[in-house]
Amino acid sequence: MKEIKLTLPKGNIRTIGKDYPVFIAAEIGVTCNYEMKRAKSLVDLASEAGADAVKLAFHFAEDLLSDKTVTYKYPTTKGEQEENMFDMFNYLTFSFEEWKELKQYCDDKNLLMFCSVAGGFKGIEWAEKLNLPMHKIGAWDLLDLSQFKRLNKSNIPLVIDVGTVYESEMEKFMNILKDVPTILLHEYHSPNYKEMNLNSIPYIEDKFNTLVGFSSPDTYDVNDFMSIALGAVALEKRVTLDRNTEGHHHILGKEPQEFIQWVKKVRQAEEALGELKIQPTQKDLEERKRFFKRIVASKKIKVGEIITPEHIACKRPNTNGIPSEKYDLVIGKISNRNYEYNEPIDETII
Repeated sequence: MKEIKLTLPKGNIRTIGKDYPVFIAAEIGVTCNYEMKRAKSLVDLASEAGADAVKLAFHFAEDLLSDKTVTYKYPTTKGEQEENMFDMFNYLTFSFEEWKELKQYCDDKNLLMFCSVAGGFKGIEWAEKLNLPMHKIGAWDLLDLSQFKRLNKSNIPLVIDVGTVYESEMEKFMNILKDVPTILLHEYHSPNYKEMNLNSIPYIEDKFNTLVGFSSPDTYDVNDFMSIALGAVALEKRVTLDRNTEGHHHILGKEPQEFIQWVKKVRQAEEALGELKIQPTQKDLEERKRFFKRIVASKKIKVGEIITPEHIACKRPNTNGIPSEKYDLVIGKISNRNYEYNEPIDETII
């Protein structure tokens, strides 16, 4: 089974794979509003919650947009907002020196940082200069094969959102990346449950022989936990300091205490998966004597009588006597003594 080994800032290794804890990335890209103080607060939250990484995005408006009149609509707690997309990408950005500052802040927390590298090659170049451990390709950049060819040369692990393409299109970029360690994140942009198709998680894993995860689109949790059961080894969850904050995607993010509890539930969910075997819990083993049954006399039995089904019954507790699963062994035996109603049948009879 494939694995990806990442070196944490303090030197220890974080392995992503089937036999390891789910890799959790706090999506803090646009919800940091590209304000350093807010970004650092979100890094603090990710660290406190026990996430493995924070994920942001490089935005270079000139590289992304040829039509600078395009607008973007997004929901907020105050209703739908609309703004010019070129202007939006111009302010949702850090300078390279600010990126270095934030990377160092993550390093000090022993937290991994990685970024989406959409638009041209500048994001890839900055990610390489910052020595980021992984690159991210977002859902709307999957058909830019020139980017994949450039990423293939760097051979740095890739996290790729794959909800917006057909299988044949995935094959094109995966053929380019055949030697690059990848995590394909299932995702969707639909409120329609019938379109969410979480069963694609094990399908993608088998089809492309790669690690698979889930990019959670909003505050809804059920599909996050389902994805773990279906084999996801990595999860992204959007985080905000306050859903009422002005700006993009805050309404879709977990607030601090919600995110902390979500991480705990993710860890509980993966523990609950257990192993490929049938094994009672320790509590079940302790309670067997109380709640399993033994064979008792269902009426008075005289010594020397041949025991028939009319003579015996299976009742709790199983503290002594013959266990109920040996019922057939008792039928036809000769009673070795007198028994009163509800008295356990002596084991010596069999």
